[in-house]
Amino acid sequence: MGGARARRLLTTHPTSTDEIAMSLTRILAALAMTAAAAGVFSAAPAHASARGEAPPDSRIPSSFISAATVADWDATRWSQEFRDLTAAGISTVVLNGAVARDTAAARAYYPTALPGVQQATSKGRSPVDAVTPLLTGARASGLTVWLGTYLPDSSWFSPDDATVSATTTANAAMTEAVIQDLDTRYGEFRDVIEGWYLGSEVNSNYAWSWNAGEALTSYYARLTAAAATASTAQKTMASPYYNVAALPNASLWTSMWTRILSAAPVTVLALQDGAGDCADGVCGPFRDAETQAQQLTTKFAATAAAVKAAGDRTALWSNADLYDGLGRSKPIPDLARDVETVRPYVSGYTSWSYTNQYSPWTLGTDVFHTPFAEWNTSAR
Repeated sequence: MGGARARRLLTTHPTSTDEIAMSLTRILAALAMTAAAAGVFSAAPAHASARGEAPPDSRIPSSFISAATVADWDATRWSQEFRDLTAAGISTVVLNGAVARDTAAARAYYPTALPGVQQATSKGRSPVDAVTPLLTGARASGLTVWLGTYLPDSSWFSPDDATVSATTTANAAMTEAVIQDLDTRYGEFRDVIEGWYLGSEVNSNYAWSWNAGEALTSYYARLTAAAATASTAQKTMASPYYNVAALPNASLWTSMWTRILSAAPVTVLALQDGAGDCADGVCGPFRDAETQAQQLTTKFAATAAAVKAAGDRTALWSNADLYDGLGRSKPIPDLARDVETVRPYVSGYTSWSYTNQYSPWTLGTDVFHTPFAEWNTSAR
């Protein structure tokens, strides 16, 4: 997602002796910090999901899941994930996209007849359907889903003044077609589908150009209007990425989003906190806490100002990175610090991504799941 989330490998492989030593040191430190975090909160079973109980209030009640990640899952793997999502206090899942484009083609992670779209295939070359088991499992587990729409290729993140209008218009047409197709196919899940996630994430590059901002204003106006006519759900969510180092003038970001939200009041703006991404050549694990807090404050204050100037019709959430600057699972104390830093500006939280960063079935251990679940479900 955003800066690096969708395009970064989630694991890195050190090559030199020094890198290996540093990696081992960081891993041991992370485990120690995470274990310590578990001790400061109320006691809970090592694997709360074994009780089959719904968790209490959650600090981060939502998390993204990638269609590509779940493409090869069978029924057992889905069942495992829903059990642990519930135990971890995750009551809402956001699918990043139902259709994704790369340089070769647009591929759907559900059965579709959309023109120019191929159905994605698994490693075994069988057609992939990630949407149906997600919705079915969510219903059975008492979860809700923001259904992802369209993910563009990497050219989307480098807007050009000469082509940005045509690019956003073409993207809007595809996203609208996906919304309509999903609305038709999955209308029976209106009790589960909370809204539509508009997966073409906007980054700082757009804020430098007035033309790009105008193009985005038309873009979001079209998509919020399309969602409003859907029968399954009418809410929309977007998750932009603001790199403070790439856009030091925060007023440009505020101005762009004020224009967009005034014309197109997206239901939820889940700003990526970027706390796990690299900024100005400095990556998360090596960024001091004061700098981290300053960057978080700058980007969330600027976005909150836009929401207010546009009439307070949009809920501002934090989309918290659950990974660090090396793509590894973030220790819970670091996550807790980031969550508290942005609390004055937001009304809710989602995250990227429990499944990739904390799930026992992804990591092969519950060393992150257990303390996260205890922290996330403990009373505020």
